[in-house]
Amino acid sequence: MTVCKSALVQYDAGRCESTVEPPISIPARILNRWHALSMQVKLALLIQGVIAIMLFFALQWLVSRAEHQILFETSQRALVTADGVINGMNMLMETGTVSDAANRTLLIRKMAQSNDIVSLRIVRAKQVSDQFGPGLPEEQPADPIEKEVLKSGKIYTQQVNGKSMLRVVVPFIASHNFRGTDCLRCHHVANGSVNGAASMLIDLSGAEERIHLAKIRLWTGQILLQATLFFIIWNLVRSFIRPVKALQETMTEMQADGDLSRRVKVEGASETAKMAAAFNSLVSNLQSSNAERDRIEQALRSAESRARALLENLGVGVIVMDENGIIEACNPAADEIFGHSPNEIIGRNVRMLIPESDRDRHDAALKRYRETGKPLTLESGESAIIGVTTEMNALRKDGSTFPIAIKVTEVNIEERRLFLASVRDISARKRNEEDLRIAATAFETREGILITDLNHVILKVNRTFTQLTGYSMEEAVGRTPAMLKSGRHDEAFHADMWEVIHRDKYWQGEVWSRRKNGEIYPISLTTTAVTDADDRVTHYVSVFSDITLRRKSEEEIHRLAFYDPLTGLPNRSLLQDRLQQALNNSARRRKYGALLFIDLDNFKILNDTKGHNIGDLLLMEAARRLQGCVRDTDTVARLGGDEFVVMLEEMDEDGAKAAAASREIAEKLLALMRQPFTLQEFEYHSSCSIGISLFLGNATSMDDLFKHADNAMYQAKTQGRNTICFFDPGMQAELVIRTAMAEDLRMALPNNQFQLYYQIQVNGRDAMGAEALLRWQHPLRGLVSPVKFIPVAEESGLIVQIGEWVLKSACLQLRAWQGNPLTHHLQIAVNVSARQFRQPDFVSRVISIFEETGANPLKLKMELTESLMLENVASCIEKMQALRAIGVRFSVDDFGTGHSSLSYLKRLPLQQIKIDQGFVRDITTDPSDAAIVQTIIGMARNLGLDVIAEGVETEEQRAFLEQHGCDDYQGYLFSRPVPLEAFEDLLASMDKGYSESAPS
Repeated sequence: MTVCKSALVQYDAGRCESTVEPPISIPARILNRWHALSMQVKLALLIQGVIAIMLFFALQWLVSRAEHQILFETSQRALVTADGVINGMNMLMETGTVSDAANRTLLIRKMAQSNDIVSLRIVRAKQVSDQFGPGLPEEQPADPIEKEVLKSGKIYTQQVNGKSMLRVVVPFIASHNFRGTDCLRCHHVANGSVNGAASMLIDLSGAEERIHLAKIRLWTGQILLQATLFFIIWNLVRSFIRPVKALQETMTEMQADGDLSRRVKVEGASETAKMAAAFNSLVSNLQSSNAERDRIEQALRSAESRARALLENLGVGVIVMDENGIIEACNPAADEIFGHSPNEIIGRNVRMLIPESDRDRHDAALKRYRETGKPLTLESGESAIIGVTTEMNALRKDGSTFPIAIKVTEVNIEERRLFLASVRDISARKRNEEDLRIAATAFETREGILITDLNHVILKVNRTFTQLTGYSMEEAVGRTPAMLKSGRHDEAFHADMWEVIHRDKYWQGEVWSRRKNGEIYPISLTTTAVTDADDRVTHYVSVFSDITLRRKSEEEIHRLAFYDPLTGLPNRSLLQDRLQQALNNSARRRKYGALLFIDLDNFKILNDTKGHNIGDLLLMEAARRLQGCVRDTDTVARLGGDEFVVMLEEMDEDGAKAAAASREIAEKLLALMRQPFTLQEFEYHSSCSIGISLFLGNATSMDDLFKHADNAMYQAKTQGRNTICFFDPGMQAELVIRTAMAEDLRMALPNNQFQLYYQIQVNGRDAMGAEALLRWQHPLRGLVSPVKFIPVAEESGLIVQIGEWVLKSACLQLRAWQGNPLTHHLQIAVNVSARQFRQPDFVSRVISIFEETGANPLKLKMELTESLMLENVASCIEKMQALRAIGVRFSVDDFGTGHSSLSYLKRLPLQQIKIDQGFVRDITTDPSDAAIVQTIIGMARNLGLDVIAEGVETEEQRAFLEQHGCDDYQGYLFSRPVPLEAFEDLLASMDKGYSESAPS
């Protein structure tokens, strides 16, 4: 364990993984701390807590009673003051001076001289104001409370503005006895009615100080009482817990170290002391019992350990079974021998270890032993098993049988009869014995054998060696195999041979050897290195045989079976074998092949007039010319008579191109055969007819291919000989059309039949440029699709001139656009063919075009295919960097359809990737295409490349591309490829639309 910053980290298999404990809640923390306290502290806290709660509530009751009493006394003082005011008013009425405002004011000031009375005023009732006048302004009701008192006659008290003030409003009620005083003598006021009120404001600060002082005294008393009680409780609990704690500590220590000699101290005669004494007695008894048990267990463990060690390390397998054959125990050696784990073998019958063919005999012998008690034998007349070692077959877990040596001993344990079987696997010994017998026989085989040491000194040879080489055993032993060298193999050959032997410990091949008499002859040689247990080479064993006759026979058989005796060309059999391989190879590589069936014209006339010997000379010379006209990978065969076949492999993936290539070769053959033949100083002029049949994979059988080529050859014969015919009429017609188209293409440039169409490329919704697309306006065929004439231009080589015209036209257009504010920012993308790009002077030609036209190279973008850039990466990078230096930009066209490679994307000076329309077409419906497009966009962004998608036809496709980071588009959604005038009209309409939609 190690600590990584603040997290707990565990080291596991070389990996540092942090495991941070989750935070503990506050209640859980409080509970954990409570559990961590001792019992003494818990009891003291619980008792003290209960007492504290009780005292708290008692204190609260006392405080509330004190507050109530002080407020009551203040209210009573207010009432007394009100009574004094009433009496004073009565006196003023008796003296007749009540109407004097100064007397009333003096009376009120006298009555308000108390320290706690802040203000005092007399309020007149309405009926008094009506009889005696309104009086002073302050004698009128000032708020709703005073009005309510004058109306209802009730006494009101009120706290003033949250301060420690008490407002008391007391009514004056006319009666014969008003609170112990005479009635208010106002004869004009009815008895029981309110004729006024005393409204006073009393300061309670003094009362609050008394209440605060009372609280301090009560709290101080409670704290002192609590401290006294806690000291008393703590000592009482401690005296009670001490013996229990001592008992607990002793038990914990005994549990920790297992020491039963510890005892608890017993004090007094309490229940706790009695429990401690009983515990000490119990531990003493347990200690005595454990000592005896430990002694017995130690002895048993010692004996068991010795027995187990002996059994587990025993070199033989041991199996213990009862008299019914049930296995009760086995050692690891037995598990290894039979391939079973202990759980698979213990508790099962020993029959599972015996081959099925021997189980019945084993069961019968075991039954006989249980019934008779006689020594166990496998069968009557066979040797006994009990007490003797017997060899027999056993069965492994995997079902294989193997030989074992077994000895069974009968033992009696606890009145049970058991069998103890010791087993040894003797497979290795049996194999060694068999190997020795085989080796002794094999050494005297019909092949020569020699054995050497590490220094290549011959130690032993067999009789066949002396017969083949002519050296006797005495002559050979002590020498080296160098005496057998023929001299036909150089030192490099022998060095390679011994390098293989040292590496693989084995070499086999055919070599030339020399006999004692100097005769050179071929042998088949096998040399093996013999190693010891540490894989160190100790000897070399060479086995060889004379293959002279076999070589001659094989060569003759092969020549007769596969080659024409006259011309030495492959015959029909070998041709069929190679054709089958060619068909399989074509299916794997998806490339066309061709079968050319060739027949010499008028050969029969030559044979009849000049004889067969002259005809044979013509056939041999024709075979030589045919072989010299084809590739080494192609096959020229003679089927018989004057019929030859040429098989061409791996022509092209495109059928039309393969047909054109095969026709080109056939025309060469025709021309070659038309040249004069010199036959025994006789000059002979000949020709041939050729039929061609193309094949792709195994779609057509070999027999049908021969028939097709043969039929095409006869068709050539019927057309006047000395000509070529294809079996497929459609392909023949297509070839004619392509030939005619190639001728027309040669006239297209001089006659100005080419023109450029432009398909707009946008960024978001704004025009950023266009792709220049070549169109051919044929005078008879009309507008010819590039799909048809571009391949023909590639094959004929005209694509170089046409591509240069496209580049020059695009640059001229860029130059024309530079002065127009609507088009000066546009760039043009031009497709460059592989054949054009591979031209040695391609870079210089492009630079000269820029110099001639005055176009800005920064506005030109060349689109190259992936396959072109992967053909010769170094040369491609050199050319691209040279053009990039002057400002030309490069884009990968149809990205994702070729053999894409991240390595070339990193190395090539690219600026843009163009997503092929095949992926864009179904991005809203096909999850696979959508995933591919997203991957291409993400990869391009990571590499710092721009992305443009072609073939955008719907708004949904555009929205998908925009959502995933592609903002440059090209497709029918924006415009089809159009001529220059239409393209410029499109730009004008887009500009007008933006101007009208722009805010004024």
